[in-house]
Amino acid sequence: MLIEIKGAQFGNQGARLMLAASLQRLSARFPQALFAMSTGPNASPAELSTVPAVNRIRLHRRQFDLTPLAYHLPRALHRWLLRRHRVCEPGLSAVLDVSGYAYGDRWGVVSASQTAAQLVRMHARGRPYIFMPQAFGPFTSPRFQAFGAALRRAALICPRDSVSQDHVEQLLCGASSVLLRAPDITIGMAANNSALAASGVTARTVLVIPNARLLDRPSQRYPATTGTWQTDYVPMLLRLIKTITARGHSVRILNHGGAQDTALCAALAASVQDSRVIREADPAAVKGVIGAAGLVISSRYHGCVHALSQGVPCIGTSWSHKYEALFADFEVSSLLLTTPDVSYALQILEPLLEFRGVNTQALALCRQMALQVDALWERVFTILAKSVS
Repeated sequence: MLIEIKGAQFGNQGARLMLAASLQRLSARFPQALFAMSTGPNASPAELSTVPAVNRIRLHRRQFDLTPLAYHLPRALHRWLLRRHRVCEPGLSAVLDVSGYAYGDRWGVVSASQTAAQLVRMHARGRPYIFMPQAFGPFTSPRFQAFGAALRRAALICPRDSVSQDHVEQLLCGASSVLLRAPDITIGMAANNSALAASGVTARTVLVIPNARLLDRPSQRYPATTGTWQTDYVPMLLRLIKTITARGHSVRILNHGGAQDTALCAALAASVQDSRVIREADPAAVKGVIGAAGLVISSRYHGCVHALSQGVPCIGTSWSHKYEALFADFEVSSLLLTTPDVSYALQILEPLLEFRGVNTQALALCRQMALQVDALWERVFTILAKSVS
């Protein structure tokens, strides 16, 4: 069995943890399975060499796709490529798509069209394509109709929230038996404390996790709603940091987004007493650091996930429905900032600086979500087992 883990990357800690979650579960159930990933801007050959995966060769660029020709190559050539840790689409047994948020108006139709073509080819050969929990939509462009038609051939589609599920159902023109709403697969994953001592984070530390995407121009794809965020985001964070430090509390900056957040993290760190930015390659260790904090202010989705799932109070910032759905799932919607409203941010910050400990209700909800994730994986395992039986 050779499974492509599509959409996995090393660009940020959330993506790394989704990859780790997938490899951990699949390897435990199918110890003989092989895995494939594509290299790219967020997954270099050197990074790919750190995980047990071969290089998935892609034969398309934007609207040009030569992948169908690969099905006419001799089997001997495919075996030769595999011995050299390479694989083309015909060598795949199944695809697990863990893109996170890659399909919808915000991202254009090119990627969706490429996925649609692959899905149709895989389905025609009895090889399952599974969309693991992620955000979808909206799909207002008529050019997504081909993607919608292809989705009907998916073995499983897992919207992460009700809004995404509605978008998919509209694209499918109704509900489907292959739709299964499920939480993020990193919820319930174990953290480790290997980086905790070096981080200096304690139960009285406020951890700030910024996101440079909130500074993008409204004309860019990330996000379409940055109008006021672009100008007011950093001043708002600085005001919160100033308030926290004036109360005598420690503030640390954590880089959860990799290279794209480096400059922003450095700028924020210059305003706090300990200007060292927390950077950690191991996503489980990052989760451990977040879990040790007394309060988290996060603009990274999985930074919010890691905090909420460990009962750490978290103030989030939202540029997408996926944040609103996450905070609603943990019943803390009041702690989510949908605009850079400093007055409201300070209002919700004040009581949290009393550091009353973990949110036991959030922990209980996390346990329920973890059971849903377990059930999801059992369904995925059944689909994969049938595909190779």
